[in-house]
Amino acid sequence: MRLRGVLVAVSFTLATQAVGADAQVQVRDHRKKKEQNVVPAKPADPPPKQVVTVSGFAPASGPAGTKVTIQGNGFTPQSKVLFGRRPLRAESIGPTAIVIAVPEQVGEGMLSLRHPGVGNDILIGSFSVVIPPPAITGFSPASGTAGARVTITGTGFTADAEVYFGGARLHAVRKGETAIEVVIPANAVSQALTVRTRGGQATTAQPFQVLVFPEVHGISVGSGFAGVQVAIQGRELDAAGTFYLGQTALPVVKRAADHCVVTIPQGAVSGVLEWEAHGRRERTRWRFDVLLPPVLTSHEPKSGPPGSQVTLRGDRLSPQAKVSVGTQPCGIVARRGEKEIVIAIPAGVKGRTEIVVEDRGHRLAMPFEVIEPPPPPPPPPDSHAGHDHAHAHPHEAGDHHHHPHAHPHPQGVNHHHPY
Repeated sequence: MRLRGVLVAVSFTLATQAVGADAQVQVRDHRKKKEQNVVPAKPADPPPKQVVTVSGFAPASGPAGTKVTIQGNGFTPQSKVLFGRRPLRAESIGPTAIVIAVPEQVGEGMLSLRHPGVGNDILIGSFSVVIPPPAITGFSPASGTAGARVTITGTGFTADAEVYFGGARLHAVRKGETAIEVVIPANAVSQALTVRTRGGQATTAQPFQVLVFPEVHGISVGSGFAGVQVAIQGRELDAAGTFYLGQTALPVVKRAADHCVVTIPQGAVSGVLEWEAHGRRERTRWRFDVLLPPVLTSHEPKSGPPGSQVTLRGDRLSPQAKVSVGTQPCGIVARRGEKEIVIAIPAGVKGRTEIVVEDRGHRLAMPFEVIEPPPPPPPPPDSHAGHDHAHAHPHEAGDHHHHPHAHPHPQGVNHHHPY
């Protein structure tokens, strides 16, 4: 029994192995047949190439910021528009249209399209940037000295804007589309401001007033009488509105940049020279002393013959004072300080005349009458001559010894013949 069981198991095992082997053979044969029946697939065709075309663009000109639409086909988000060599940012991109905005700081140039996979850029066309001319609405301040900062306001001030003051280009310390700040240079004169851009230029309606203040370097004289003219030397003196001596305004006779001539008026007093310009008043280093004029107050005597000595009294009579009577100069007998001068009336002057004192440009006069001296009195009669005449006959008679005392008596005295 036990043997029979073993044999049954062996037989089952062998049968099973035989069946498995046949099954593997059949599977391999089936795979071979299937592989022989499969037809290899053809490789897939590449997608067709997308054609990019540009049909036009508009507008062809305009100011910075203009929106330009480019029409065509085959545009993708990777498509780029160039202005010259400068890529532009697209406002929008579609398959048939690209919209770009024209930037600042460009002029006339070519638009082109750069597309991935396309070897060369596609030419779109030429676009002209129209730059409007600048316009000035004002400037501030309206006046100032050299070095002042001036702000010009307006529109159309592009990044390349330049400001000119006459023919000089000014340094801009700040720039914007509506305002430019510049510095007034040294030695500038009042004139208009001009803003220039590629679009044109604009000029201020009013000039900028350059304020120049005078510099006084000296004066021709430091003292003098009222009425004297004084030359003032310096720079920018024609900018001075008024010169003052104390509170007295000085009339200007001549005005130039490097010198002015003023007159010291009556009533002016000694003080420091001052000037006033553009609402500003300043003292100089120069003083002017107004001298009081000489005066005559009296004279004694008021008449007399030639040779008479006359005393002239007054004040501030200088040693340079000269005196004449009528038209004839006279000698000065004595000077007593600034108060008195003693003169002698010269010969040859007659009648009513004047004693004239000329002292540092001043003419002083006092009346005087020259009196003709009386004629000399006739000589007294000769008493001896009369006595001799009375006794002529006795002498003629030859009796010369009857008058022994005739000659010893003094002349003019006759004790023996009183009349």
